[in-house]
Amino acid sequence: MKKLLILLAVILVIAMTSIVMASAAPLPFDDVAADAWYYDTVVEAYETGVMKGQSETKFAPLKTMSRSEFVMLLYRITGVTETGFAKQLEKFDDGDTDEWYSEAMGWGVKRGLIKGMDDNTVRPAQTITRAELAVMIVRYLDYRGITLPGTAEETVFTDDAAIADWAREQIYTCQIWGIFKGDDGGNFNPANKATRAEGATIILRLTKSADDALKTLGVTVAVNGERSPYTVFYSFIGVNNTEELKLVKRRLDAEFDMEIPEKPYVASNLAASTSRIVFNVPTDPVIAEMTEGLSDSGYAARLVRDGEYTTLYFAYTSPFAGNYGLEMLLAKHVKDGVLSVPSDLDVTVKSITPNDYLNVIDEIDQNTRDPFIYVENGTYYMYVTGWKAYKSTSLTGEWTQIAGVVEKPQDYKESPWAPEVYKYNGKYYMFTTYTPKDDMNDYDNRGCIIMEADSPEGPFRMITDGWITPQEYDCIDATLYVDADGQPWMIYAREYTAYDMNGAFYAAKLSDDFTHFISEPVELFRGLDAWWASGGIAEGCFMYTTAEGELLMLWSKNNEDGYCLAVSRSKSGKLDGEWTHDDLWLFDGGVIGFDGGHGMIFEDTDGQLYAVVHSPNDWGGDSSRATVFPITERNGILIWDVTAD
Repeated sequence: MKKLLILLAVILVIAMTSIVMASAAPLPFDDVAADAWYYDTVVEAYETGVMKGQSETKFAPLKTMSRSEFVMLLYRITGVTETGFAKQLEKFDDGDTDEWYSEAMGWGVKRGLIKGMDDNTVRPAQTITRAELAVMIVRYLDYRGITLPGTAEETVFTDDAAIADWAREQIYTCQIWGIFKGDDGGNFNPANKATRAEGATIILRLTKSADDALKTLGVTVAVNGERSPYTVFYSFIGVNNTEELKLVKRRLDAEFDMEIPEKPYVASNLAASTSRIVFNVPTDPVIAEMTEGLSDSGYAARLVRDGEYTTLYFAYTSPFAGNYGLEMLLAKHVKDGVLSVPSDLDVTVKSITPNDYLNVIDEIDQNTRDPFIYVENGTYYMYVTGWKAYKSTSLTGEWTQIAGVVEKPQDYKESPWAPEVYKYNGKYYMFTTYTPKDDMNDYDNRGCIIMEADSPEGPFRMITDGWITPQEYDCIDATLYVDADGQPWMIYAREYTAYDMNGAFYAAKLSDDFTHFISEPVELFRGLDAWWASGGIAEGCFMYTTAEGELLMLWSKNNEDGYCLAVSRSKSGKLDGEWTHDDLWLFDGGVIGFDGGHGMIFEDTDGQLYAVVHSPNDWGGDSSRATVFPITERNGILIWDVTAD
């Protein structure tokens, strides 16, 4: 996520107008027979709120539909919440601004769906023809910026000669899109009056096709509830280099679970789109004006309407501010895949720095590495490399050291690394690493052991017979994972020193008493399998299961900006599933300004999810500190929780 922060502005995306489903219930209408061709359509239109009955007991499926009724359907599926459109009808001789349809008809005029007749009327009560339906649908999709994929071959209708020139192109466009079909004789019947059942059928086909199409378009933004796809424009000059743009795009793709099309900031491209997102383009006058009021680490977002153009601008002055601001906008405004913003959106945060988000625990006087936090009965226990432990009643409070937390094994020599503590079957277990004395082992390697105690304060004593991991190569950073069947596993890193400079992660089943393996270790993946990885190390594993049951591994390695906290996942939720590697990092030096990693996840006493890492990764120095920050899970991905208290 190297200046993923930049990504901010690109912040919006959405999926199209999903109608909120009402709870399913029997149709209250006595004029919709269960064996009628339109029965299922009426059920869906009624349950989704697209159409209502003519009365409590009548739907009137075969009654003709008026122009105002069909415009009302388009108005509903667009999700319009803004008001004041009725005044658009004042310009017409028959324009009534105080009818049930006035807001919808006025909106249709404003958006170009209704042009008015030659006699300066809009004729809201006039029955709509199939030809008029086709014209209005194409205008609607043009306004929304949606081009539907062709689902049918163009076929000349038998009654082509009866199709008027003013509707010909639109009718055949709708035929190719699959919105309209001919009758059994191949006729379109352009002059036929549309019934309410036909209107329901057409609007549901349109909604489903548009939903699918939006998934291949730009970021969909809802301004005051009115949704349209927005083209995202990037700059390829200044601070926004190509690699940074890729990171921004990956964050949006992850948020909206789609491939966001991207276009460079070029005048001809910009002018071709009436709904745009422009972020951090230094040559844009609005962006330039927005950044003038920011410190060297701030962000701003603004929605601007200028004639037919609606543009969402996002500006920032540091990668961290960009990332923070983007996450804030997504957290506040995205729901069900839609970025909903008010028409008067204008946000400026002059200064935001890592110190405003990260909780650096710096009162512990040592080079704090590989922190692990266990929470019990209102107390936080933190274990760090060196087999040292501390406790506090608050993440931001005073930490006191716990004396004698570990009873060292008799063959202990060095490398008391990465202690992790878990409660299992009423006992406390520490998974950790050490190197034994030279004369106590055939190998001069590091390995993983398990210790046991009756309290999180220890003393922890070794219960394995020395190393539990294979002794012929270096193994480090063991962690506990209990699968869905209740089987405990040890996950550990096979160091790069023993693996052609390519560290790997292994898993083995544990006995219930945690004293030995009951299966042979199996390889999960290697560090260099990740496309972004550099260097040999792969370490600091920790397991997390998402709300949807996917299994994540947090682990650390170097990317181009140093040590980072990466995420890999098994979508099957199983250790032996196919492991893929997320495109984004939970902690990254290119975004934060300093690197860090070897992290884990815990909940505070109020249930807020947190991650803790050591940062910076000052190996051999004394500047590394335990660094805590709030996170959350959204759409199966772990992200910063910038809204946490």
